[in-house]
Amino acid sequence: MHANPYAARLGLLGCLFSVVAFGAAPAEQSAAPSALHEDFDGKLTLDWKQVRPDSDHQSLTKSSGNLTITTQYGSIHRTGRPVLAKNLFLIDIPEERRDQFVVTTVLDHFRPQMPYNQAGLIVYQDDDNYLKLVCEFSSRGLAMLNAILEQKGESVITNFWVPVDSDRLWLRVVKRGDVYELQTSDDGKEFATCADLTWEGTASQAGILAKNGNVEEAAEVDARFDLFDFRSLNEAEKANALQPQRAALEGQWKAVSAEFNGKKMKDAAITSVVLQPGVIILGEQSRKITATCVIDAASEPKTLKVYARSGTNVSVLNWAWKLDGDELLMCTVPRPGAAAPDSFETEEGDGRMLLRLQRVPSEE
Repeated sequence: MHANPYAARLGLLGCLFSVVAFGAAPAEQSAAPSALHEDFDGKLTLDWKQVRPDSDHQSLTKSSGNLTITTQYGSIHRTGRPVLAKNLFLIDIPEERRDQFVVTTVLDHFRPQMPYNQAGLIVYQDDDNYLKLVCEFSSRGLAMLNAILEQKGESVITNFWVPVDSDRLWLRVVKRGDVYELQTSDDGKEFATCADLTWEGTASQAGILAKNGNVEEAAEVDARFDLFDFRSLNEAEKANALQPQRAALEGQWKAVSAEFNGKKMKDAAITSVVLQPGVIILGEQSRKITATCVIDAASEPKTLKVYARSGTNVSVLNWAWKLDGDELLMCTVPRPGAAAPDSFETEEGDGRMLLRLQRVPSEE
């Protein structure tokens, strides 16, 4: 019989899956009342609390209109680090605003050079309880986004393998109750959500940091922060229903049927899917592939983007998805860069692969 034409194409999955692309999020709204804003124009105007300040590695004059923090050896990741990270700039979050807020910063021309040069946002309780969203240099030679949620010294790391090419990078954390939505933007207008993380701890401070982590020989790199903004959610953000839709996909799914080019596949190349915040695990006949992913619940049809990596080359695979109770449909053209299908059907020669999946009860 003929070889499965999809199996050959799926061979690229083994070297592709690992980097995140972003689904669309609502455009940036005007600042809500009572915003705490800092432009870093030669002076500090907010009541900053500095954790382990080091004046030799910070400056308001080195780059006009920016706060420059020069990365240096030091880490707060897990416990027992010999040198703790310096120059954490934090503001106190008013107690009445700790349940819902938006915090944003902008990195200007940040180019990490060695593992683990990094800079970005932090929501902080103490050195063992925090959430951070940073631009970081990885051990694979790429700049990427990295999120770490640490609770009682134990951490969950979510690496988003996405090229950081723009000269200016917006990083944003939106908090709604225990859920923290991590967003990025290249222009400050259109933000994209890369993950939703749940943290039941009490975040009492928010701010920025730049450091090298636990690599003593890492090069010191300037991180230029152009602004910092803390505010309440506006009305549109309060009404945002996309996070529950993304959360509805989380869990384990079993493939019950598959089609390719309009024909049923006797041996489906993908047998299961597990979705976690920012992560997708694809089960094949003989292995599992773990990748990072972003769920876009605002598009029509809804889409799932997965970046694929081969060495330092990155391409994106686009899926359309539709959820109906405990049944999930996923449809794709398994070719890097191909647009997500606009419907959930496949016919001869269209190159589409359609999966029908059933939710696996959590007790299993």
